[in-house]
Amino acid sequence: MYFAKRMIFFFLRKIKIEAVDIKDLRNVLIGFKVVKKENYTPPESFQSMINLFCRTKGKSNQYLHKIISFFNPKVKLDNYSGILKLNSKKDIRNIVDQIRNKGYYVVENALPSDIVEYLHSYGTNMNCRSRPLHSSESSNALDGKIDFNNLTGIHYDFNEENLINDSIVQNLMTDRSLIAVAQEYLGCMPRSNVTAMWWHTNFEKAPNAEAATMWHFDMDHVRWLKFFFYITDVDSESGPHSFVEGTHKPGSIPDKLLQRGYARILDEEIEETYPREKIIEFVGPKGTLIIEDTIGLHKGKHVVNGARLLFQMTYSDHMFGGSYSKRKFHTFKDKATEQFIMKNKEIYKKYIA
Repeated sequence: MYFAKRMIFFFLRKIKIEAVDIKDLRNVLIGFKVVKKENYTPPESFQSMINLFCRTKGKSNQYLHKIISFFNPKVKLDNYSGILKLNSKKDIRNIVDQIRNKGYYVVENALPSDIVEYLHSYGTNMNCRSRPLHSSESSNALDGKIDFNNLTGIHYDFNEENLINDSIVQNLMTDRSLIAVAQEYLGCMPRSNVTAMWWHTNFEKAPNAEAATMWHFDMDHVRWLKFFFYITDVDSESGPHSFVEGTHKPGSIPDKLLQRGYARILDEEIEETYPREKIIEFVGPKGTLIIEDTIGLHKGKHVVNGARLLFQMTYSDHMFGGSYSKRKFHTFKDKATEQFIMKNKEIYKKYIA
């Protein structure tokens, strides 16, 4: 208890917290206690984390992460095998160094063609949910196979529980090379908390805030790292993921953009604030992997022609964060996969019944 209090005092001193922040900090600390006991984050605690992030220009998340990391040491991996073809710890550090510097790392043709083809077939033949343009219309969501000749929304999301119980997806979820990079970047045990796939279509003629086609920063957890896989070829007209280089660092997003809180930002505002060469548009062939710290400013560019299929995995430092539906493993690809997951229960805690 004494040590925990010392850590909190260190946190307060480092971010130069003001009286207005005390309530938010208290809410965040209460939220951590609730997560530990009940595995969910109270909405007011989550909002308080966002408030602190905006008022401290990201420093609050950095120092909360230091405390989390102290109590959650890295796990020992039996190897670094996987799609990134890592040969040594130096290879891991080289990737992580670029992410720390720029906020992202790109690998073309990271996914083998057979996995790309499998996930594309999954995306065209399995049921998904058409996401309404406005969250208030959630009751109007439609389930079924995507029909490109009769689109009903910008986003079509696949059920996470179905995904995590798929053998190919489990291969990716237990890929040691991806876990190793996430762990090195976070500096602590990574926790698998989002496994997703969705179509991004040209249903709407203009960018839509709720479809993430406007600039924003994520605030999923305290710290995290995302892995985005292109399952279709992506050019400048088919919704390339876009990122403002360096904006993952504390202090890199100006007050004028943070004062409005967790809000969407116009293209014009980004172009007025950052040099053009820092605004990165990731075009690439199917199989491309983008590893990114999405606490930085990013968006999925509005689709003009065609559609983009994207598979995503997220690893975070803690389960404190946004509210997500419970999804559980019901079956495993094989005994080795089950053994690895059960050996690393804390990594996969969200998905273990």
